[in-house]
Amino acid sequence: MKTTRRRPRRHERGIRASARMSVLMLAAVLVANAAAGQENGKIRGIVQPRAKASLSAEVPSRIVRLPFREGESFHKGDVLVEYDCARLEAARKAARAAWRAATLKASSKRRLVKYQAAGRLEAAVAEAESERARAEMEAATVEVRKCRLLAPFKGRVVELHAQAYETPGTGRPVMTVVDLSRLEVEVIAPSSWLARLRPGVKFTFRVDETGDVLRGRVERIGAMVDAVSQTVRLHGVLEGNVSRVLPGMSGVAEFRMEATQ
Repeated sequence: MKTTRRRPRRHERGIRASARMSVLMLAAVLVANAAAGQENGKIRGIVQPRAKASLSAEVPSRIVRLPFREGESFHKGDVLVEYDCARLEAARKAARAAWRAATLKASSKRRLVKYQAAGRLEAAVAEAESERARAEMEAATVEVRKCRLLAPFKGRVVELHAQAYETPGTGRPVMTVVDLSRLEVEVIAPSSWLARLRPGVKFTFRVDETGDVLRGRVERIGAMVDAVSQTVRLHGVLEGNVSRVLPGMSGVAEFRMEATQ
């Protein structure tokens, strides 16, 4: 049977053409930005957090406490979310009691073996049961620890995805947080700068939103050069007082190119 290939509809062709145009426009902007920066050592950049994490629920329990709201700061180790874990705590106590009973039984069997009142096999089985009970108690303890979600770093709450007294379910996101202990600047620089740029090169960054001029240094250089725009990604670390700077802010980075010659 002869099959005919379906011709794309007009709106589909329009979408594809628009997508190609967007890619070409983006490449043109990058090339223009790189060319301008190549002349004066200035290039635009965006502030990025050191880390951004979406924290999820690890236990299927009800939230009883959310100490921090959106935009509030916290320290590493602070309790960000606390769940109602009465059931898990009871399971942990039951596992601990079972372990103690198994331990006493194994100890008794060892004493009986010395007086030849019990066989070695019985003692070995009792010892294995004690080890299994200990493992079950440790597993129950791990589950109880999940009832308090601790901050992995010092930062701020970006967004809450659940509220107190809700039961989000295991694996569902609860909040998004960012690490503000170290802010980075990401720029797309001309690949020709690679001859003079290296990690450690200094630069200044003028923030558009606040007008602050901050110091920084190049920390990482991208592993690939974009073949279309002939650009490469650079990541620099901001130094000094960055209390007024937030992730997502933009500005102009000026590199001390003469220092690399």
